[in-house]
Amino acid sequence: WAIRNELRRRYKWYSLKYSQGKEGGDFTEARPGELREAVYETILSIDELEQAKNPVQIQDIALNPEQKFEFFELKEAICEAMTYLSYKERIVLELRFYKNKKVREIADELDVTSSRITKIIQLSLDKIKAHLIEKEII
Repeated sequence: WAIRNELRRRYKWYSLKYSQGKEGGDFTEARPGELREAVYETILSIDELEQAKNPVQIQDIALNPEQKFEFFELKEAICEAMTYLSYKERIVLELRFYKNKKVREIADELDVTSSRITKIIQLSLDKIKAHLIEKEII
C-alpha cells in the first residue's frame, strides 16, 4: 500500500499537468467565477492564518538537493522495475497512476472486469516492490 500511495502522491502533479490541456481545463481558460472563488478562498485562508492565536508555521515544501537525488533514484529504479512487467501490466499501471483513470474506466477500455484490473495492479506493484527490495532501494 505504501508504494501505491507514494506513487499516487508523487505523480499527482503529472496527471494534473497533462489532463488540463486535453479537457480544456487550462488555467487560462477557467471561468471568471471559478478564478474569483479560488482567489477569494486563498485570501481568506491567508487572513485566517494571520489572525489565528496559534498561527501555523508555513513550511517550504521544495525539495532540497539530497531529496531531489533520492526522488530521481527512486524514479529510475521504478522505471527499470517496470521493464520486467508484461505489456498489459505496464498499460494498466500507466492508465491508473499516470493518467489517473478509475479502475472501472480501465476495465471498460481493456474489456476485462474491474476485479481483474485490481488484481493486475496488485500483482504489478508487488513485482515492483520485490524488485526495489532486491536492489536495496527500499
